[in-house]
Amino acid sequence: MEERSFQKLFVDPSAEASEWEDAVYQAGISGDDKEVERLFMQANEIYLDESQINTAIEEFTRKGPQEEKDRLLEGLKKIDWIKNVKVENGILRIDTEKGPLMVALINESLNGYENDLRLLTNGRKGFCHTDSIKMCRQYQQDSYVVTGYIYGLSDKAKYLHSWVEFEAGGKEFVADYTMNALINKEGYYMLKHAKERSRVSNKQIKDDWKILGQLAKRGITFKENEYLVFRDEIMRDLEKNFGDNKKDSDREDR
Repeated sequence: MEERSFQKLFVDPSAEASEWEDAVYQAGISGDDKEVERLFMQANEIYLDESQINTAIEEFTRKGPQEEKDRLLEGLKKIDWIKNVKVENGILRIDTEKGPLMVALINESLNGYENDLRLLTNGRKGFCHTDSIKMCRQYQQDSYVVTGYIYGLSDKAKYLHSWVEFEAGGKEFVADYTMNALINKEGYYMLKHAKERSRVSNKQIKDDWKILGQLAKRGITFKENEYLVFRDEIMRDLEKNFGDNKKDSDREDR
């Protein structure tokens, strides 16, 4: 099989989104209000409140001065549709007119991440697809890597992103490594305006990794975002053209 570049089959908007948001921030820092207004005029929907909430959560889950965490959380109370903000037993709860947003730290909630110091720094960012796959593979119960679009300051700031979803106690949760945050699913989708594009179960990932490991020895590899978005198409192609690799991987398990 001639390896296909699945990256060419979809457009990852992240670079354009970063460029737009960087331009907004730079204009804001320089005090160029007209440029900020011009840039926001390009957007159909503005998410300034959600961006402020996200910034407060990012600081809450990061290692840093408590005074800064408190200042940002207190600032959320000025948002019209937020009814209350409180931290109790290490869990942040933001009550809004759209529903509750509950946040716990991954390094304090999920087994195996207690000593992951990267979660407490900005080093947790930049590898959402890889870290989500790793987290999903480690989780013993049913879980999924969900890949889709999330938004920053506006609908112009559209990013391809991956996170992990699972159920516990009859409730649905999202674990986002890049935020060190375990969030109720409804709250996460509200905050990020998340739109699912694909999902891959931890069982599928574990089975696929055996096959992909065999192919890697032949020099055939796929980027994590390609795999997550086009998993079904990729595995069908591989089964059709390299069916013997599944037999090889099955032998290794015996």
